[in-house]
Amino acid sequence: VGARARAAPSFGRIAAGVLVIGVIGGGFALYKLKPELFERSSDAGVNPLRGARSTWEMQFPNPPHTAQEHGDAGRAAMRLDSAAGYRKADDELRQALIREVGNVKAIAAWVENFSGLPAMQSDVETAHVARDAIAWALRRKPDDPDVNRANGALLLAVQKVDDAQRSLMKARDLEP
Repeated sequence: VGARARAAPSFGRIAAGVLVIGVIGGGFALYKLKPELFERSSDAGVNPLRGARSTWEMQFPNPPHTAQEHGDAGRAAMRLDSAAGYRKADDELRQALIREVGNVKAIAAWVENFSGLPAMQSDVETAHVARDAIAWALRRKPDDPDVNRANGALLLAVQKVDDAQRSLMKARDLEP
């Protein structure tokens, strides 16, 4: 009685709905696969370890501990001052960075440890990541003694002695 039959939605409305859902889904997928594209660019810029993190996750798919626990274990392994200790520290610190990629203390420890590894000279790709990561950490926390110490260690490893000395002296002045 007086009820009107409702017309089927037009092709244009269906296509627009599918397009909107596709754009939202594509945006979400892009966010999950490339979060650095959406990361708020701070004064420090985008964290360069985001790219390395996906590679490290293949080696350590599910780190068993928190970032703090892995970082502490990595620093303890570094104090052993042995080749095995530095390799163990590298594994632990990478796992800490998988858990918390923006942890400046973990970045500094990883770069300092990496600088002392014998393979550092031959691993050019990771050396570039370490250089970019410590530069990012320095922009985030320029007055952090650990970051300046790690920067000095990396500069010394690549034989930039004068720059390394300046960075190490700043670290010493910040934390005698």
